[in-house]
Formats: sequence, C-alpha cells, structure tokens
Amino acid sequence: MMRILSLCFISTLSTTLAAGCVLNPKEVGEFTATDASTTNPPSSGTSTEPVEPSTSSPPDGTSTEPVEPSTSSPSDGTSTEPVEPSTTSGGPDPEPGPLHAACELPFPEPAPALPPINMGPDNTPKFDDWTDLACESLADLTCDAQCGRCLRGVEDGPGVCSFSDADIWCDGDGEAVGYGGEDACYICSPPEVRAFACCNFPEGFDCRVWPYPSDGPPGSICARHEDCEPGLVCGPHRGEGFGVCQCPGPVDPETVVPPDSCFESGT
Repeated sequence: MMRILSLCFISTLSTTLAAGCVLNPKEVGEFTATDASTTNPPSSGTSTEPVEPSTSSPPDGTSTEPVEPSTSSPSDGTSTEPVEPSTTSGGPDPEPGPLHAACELPFPEPAPALPPINMGPDNTPKFDDWTDLACESLADLTCDAQCGRCLRGVEDGPGVCSFSDADIWCDGDGEAVGYGGEDACYICSPPEVRAFACCNFPEGFDCRVWPYPSDGPPGSICARHEDCEPGLVCGPHRGEGFGVCQCPGPVDPETVVPPDSCFESGT
C-alpha cells in the first residue's frame, strides 16, 4: 500500500512521470479481489448464508403435519359406533278374535287361508251368478213327479227341481245353492235353480247377494271369512270351488258335509 502512495507523489512533480501514476492492474486486482470477497454481496441478490429449513405451510394452505385419525361423526349424522343388537320384543301377541257360541276356539289371529274359491270375470264367486238372471227369463222349475232331485227351503214347502245328479262336488265350478233353513244345506246346482227359488219361494233358501254381511251360520256357503257369523271361518269341505262357514281349528275336509236330510229325491 505504501508503494502505491509513493509512486503517485512522484507523478505530481513531473508531467512526464504522470503517466506512470497508473495503478498496477495486478496490484489493484489484488486489492479489489480481496476487498470484494469480504464486503460486496453477490450481484444477483441471493444470500450465501446457509438456509434454514422452512417451517411455513405450503402455498396451497395444506399442512405437512402428520394427521391424527378423526374421531368425529360423519357429516351425514350417522354414527360409526358399533350397533348393539336390539333385545326388545316385537310387541305383544295379537289378541284372539271372537268366540262363536257353537265353537270351542275363538277366531284365530292371523286368519287362516281360504279354500280355493272359483271367481267369475266380475271378481265375484260363481255361486253369486244367479243374481245376473232376471226372474221373468226363467223356465218353470217347480218340483213335480219327473224331478230328479227336489230342493226345499222349508219342510213341506214348495221346492225347486235340480238335475238328478246334483252333488256337493261342483266339479270346481262353485255354483252352489244354500237351502234348508236351519239345516244349513248346500248343493251344487245351476244358477237358474237358485234364481227360480229366490224369485218364487225364497223362504229357507239362501237368497243373499254377495258379499254377505257377516251373517252366515255354520254350514252356509262363503267366499271369505267376513261372509260368516263372527267367530266362524270360511273353510274347506268335501266339495270344491267355494267355502263353508265352520268353527276354527284343525279339520278333515272330508268330514265337512251337509246332513243327510238335505238330500231328498223326487217330489
């Protein structure tokens, strides 16, 4: 450093020597390089200090902290807790139905299945087809000497003639007629037979128009439980295509038949 100052002092004494006052580039270079390495910051503005790891959140706002499992309930309000099986009862047993005076058991709950019922296209049982016939359109079916089987509503009363092979089977057609009053008879006959009796001498014949108003006694024809008196069921029998009002309980259909007095031949 002292060498540089002495050279500059000499240059002021002589203009000839002034040109020699140019600083030695090497000398200057040694100065500037040393000085720059200790005082001037990098021209790019970046820092040479060691960078500490950043602890700030990512720019998108998400956290890099480990996520603890959530214990809150789902947003829809349902619980994720295990559900304990219910130990409550489904409710009390249904109360039994009415008890008919002729029966030992009340009407069961639930109601038993109905026997096969032959229904017509108008969704009414076939034994109700007689209501579609006009009285004036019917031939005279009053019992006479040629009648194969005479059906009477009451003893010694007038009767209607049915075909000679009338039975309780009905061959599944269900065209039955109820008669005999308290004897509760039933037999399979064409609808014209029931229509003629109900048009001319209805006493003792079943001339109700279906559906029946819960007034069918034991042994009367039916298509639903409500056709029978309270406490009775519309159950199976030896015939087919219709039901018969009877007491609840197990029964052999072959034993459900009208009394022998219901079958009278001739006049």
